Amino acid sequence: YLYEKIISNKDKIALLEYAILNSDKIPLKQAIIFSIYYGKITNWSSGAEKLFGFSESEAVGEKMYKLIIPKDLRDIHMAAIATLWSSQKIYSQHEIKNTRGLRKDGTEFHCDVSVEAVKNVDGWHLSAIIKKID
Repeated sequence: YLYEKIISNKDKIALLEYAILNSDKIPLKQAIIFSIYYGKITNWSSGAEKLFGFSESEAVGEKMYKLIIPKDLRDIHMAAIATLWSSQKIYSQHEIKNTRGLRKDGTEFHCDVSVEAVKNVDGWHLSAIIKKID
């Protein structure tokens, strides 16, 4: 990915935040979610609202693993996040992982997830782009 070589972490975060803030104007089929290092959701796109069923006000401030990760996957998720933060390295998972998500109504769905962790002056941020598999 060329942008990896030419764009700063601050600019990556700004681009993702722009996509989230303008997601009601851009017909996104993906959910874009931001969290800070301990898993609290800081940004929630309109695509995330549609996919998971939680409004932005319901999601922001909540722990990601409690809200959208099925119970049987939470330990795996938390272990992966702990490993990521302990490495203190910028992380970009360009491969897409197939997993399951959890909706507000308790139903699960299959999805593809791409994750990136970047560090800026505010600390570590995790962005996740999630797309439901039809």
